[in-house]
Amino acid sequence: MKSPIVAIQQFDLNGLEGLSDSTLMSYLDGKYTPVELKNFLRFKERITQEVAQHPVFTENHFLDWFSDRELTDYDVQHFLIQFAIFAENLAHAQFSQMQSIDSAQQAAIEDMIADGFEMKGLNGNPFSQLSLNLSGDQNFSDMKTHQLEGGLLRFMTPHLNLIVKVAEHLGMPFEILGQKELATDSTDFVCRELIKFYSHPDPEVSYASAFALEFWMEQGFWDQILAGLIRYKHANGIADFPVSLFTWNGQHQDAYRMARMKKLEHYYFNHVVNEEHFMNSADDLLDTILLFWEGLYSDRKSLH
Repeated sequence: MKSPIVAIQQFDLNGLEGLSDSTLMSYLDGKYTPVELKNFLRFKERITQEVAQHPVFTENHFLDWFSDRELTDYDVQHFLIQFAIFAENLAHAQFSQMQSIDSAQQAAIEDMIADGFEMKGLNGNPFSQLSLNLSGDQNFSDMKTHQLEGGLLRFMTPHLNLIVKVAEHLGMPFEILGQKELATDSTDFVCRELIKFYSHPDPEVSYASAFALEFWMEQGFWDQILAGLIRYKHANGIADFPVSLFTWNGQHQDAYRMARMKKLEHYYFNHVVNEEHFMNSADDLLDTILLFWEGLYSDRKSLH
């Protein structure tokens, strides 16, 4: 059997190679028209371009400062504490979203999340087990029964695991990481808003929010954080500083991007999409993420 790409090219529809095989096969089976395929590609191009112009990418004062200054111990410790709280609550938000979506879309999300999780010795469905781990009022410090190396899973994501490793090198007690009581007002607000976005009763708001946040996670802010931490490492003579958290994301950007676009494609072809509503919802989520960084920038201004 000819591949979907070859078949599409025979129909003189070049330019559609970016679509998944399942969508192309559905087109060949008569489920979609060429116009529908091209409308999706136009929408994908539009949202990619417009989201990238959000101030969280173009005017992030905290990251500009963090990447280009001599950081104090407090600067780094404060950032790690707030970022750990943010990361943990993001994990809660992502799994709360998985509770309310259809099975096909959940499978697509699981594929993406699986790229970010390091599973060790899990039996059965790892995601049902993760949902149990993330339920209730547990916070990051309650996860300390999991082993850092080779346990049930490594603190839910490589992000949280490596935050712990960086903190250890700074002599920060493990127990303070992720404690809600240590969240600043802005971090606490952002975390509560994340849950609202991801569990929103309007599925388009929930999905657009997830798309925008995943888009943000792929971008170069990791490089700016890494630059600041490397500068701090050299200034303080810290050997073997475990900054791989912030290189890991950059190394996996292509895989994340492919998974994100696969999810977008599935959503578009299985829902009636209101493009303006989708764009506004994505923009609202990024406004909230920007508040997290602006809160950190305000914190540093009170000390410098």
